[in-house]
Amino acid sequence: QDRDTESYKDCYVQTYDEMLSILQASISREQAVAALENTNIVADKCNVEIDLGHSYLPAVDVPPEFKDETEYMKSCIKEGIIRRGINKKSNYKEYAARVKFEFNVICTKGFQGYFLILKDLINRAKERGIPIGPGRGSAGNCLITFLMGITDIDPVLYGLDFSRFLTIQRTDLPDVDSDVSTSRRSEFIDLIADYYGQEYVAQNATFGTLASKECLDSVGRVMKIDRVIVDEAKKNLSEIEGVKSIARLNKSFYEKNKTYIDMCARIEGLPRSEGCHAGAVCIAGNHKPMVEYAPVRYNKDNKITTQFEMHDAQAVSLVKFDMLGLGTLDVIADAAKLAGFDYYSFNPPLDDKETYDMVSAGDTSTVFQAESGFMTNVFKLIKPQNIEEWSACIAIGRPDTIKYLEPYYKRKFGMEEITYI
Repeated sequence: QDRDTESYKDCYVQTYDEMLSILQASISREQAVAALENTNIVADKCNVEIDLGHSYLPAVDVPPEFKDETEYMKSCIKEGIIRRGINKKSNYKEYAARVKFEFNVICTKGFQGYFLILKDLINRAKERGIPIGPGRGSAGNCLITFLMGITDIDPVLYGLDFSRFLTIQRTDLPDVDSDVSTSRRSEFIDLIADYYGQEYVAQNATFGTLASKECLDSVGRVMKIDRVIVDEAKKNLSEIEGVKSIARLNKSFYEKNKTYIDMCARIEGLPRSEGCHAGAVCIAGNHKPMVEYAPVRYNKDNKITTQFEMHDAQAVSLVKFDMLGLGTLDVIADAAKLAGFDYYSFNPPLDDKETYDMVSAGDTSTVFQAESGFMTNVFKLIKPQNIEEWSACIAIGRPDTIKYLEPYYKRKFGMEEITYI
């Protein structure tokens, strides 16, 4: 629609005198003045103080036999030592020293509540039969998460360094990513909301932004720019640098279409659409409901979401818990069911030769993190025969470590001499 019309002539922030003049056309001057004064009264009442830089956790339900969170956490760890059979291991002293060190770091940082909440959430999901992954990322480096049932990876067995997960110097809460089956993630979030209260739990928003070519198309459409010019602008664009790169790459074209291109540059990167984060769930703490921390809305699935993305949600003192939907867990659960097991009683061996031979031959279809053509090639070259070599395949497949692929497999198969640091 053409905006240079009578309908749009007053569409700007008007002065006091202009508003007074407009209002007096329908009400008395006295009433108009009172109405304008009321806007100041309302504005003066609209004051808010946003508490930044904290991490307010929800209250932990500590059983009455324990005096505080620290004593309760100690008990959970001791139970885990027995349940995991750590007390029967020949290197029990190594485990005990590791637990003591990790526990000291966690308590010094005051993070006991965070670990107890995670333990409670994971246990509730397991009791409901919701498939939860064994652990993802640096949380697998923590022995205490293993003993508390948050993860199922023994970091001492695999030589994983706790400092990769948490150190005394770290100021913010550690990240513990928990995988949950995609088909039951919504049920898990409902379980959390039912326990803590619907008004205290929300997922996080995500915002899609206007990309370079999308700006050129959208602004061109609104400004009625000839399609030939729009297409030419897209050809003279570096998507890495954005719309502003047109001025450098084709100065004469930019000068002829300066108004159009400058407008595109102004709106590039602005939010265009709102979605829901795939993993982040916030639980409001400090005995305050979610609306005390962030604006909220219902998403298309009728779930409450903050209107802050996850970093802003954390900035206003909300604590984020990452519950990542993973379809692979649904596949495993379905396969286990077909074999006559439930997900948690299915305990496949880590030394199954047929499995290693399968992926070494390049048959990696539907294998988590090994499906791409590049990863298939990694497995064919390294030919893993144990879980450590499998882990190396996944690690080498990362962008910063691809350079180690050739030295790794050549040294494994004696085609290159091994050098030691």
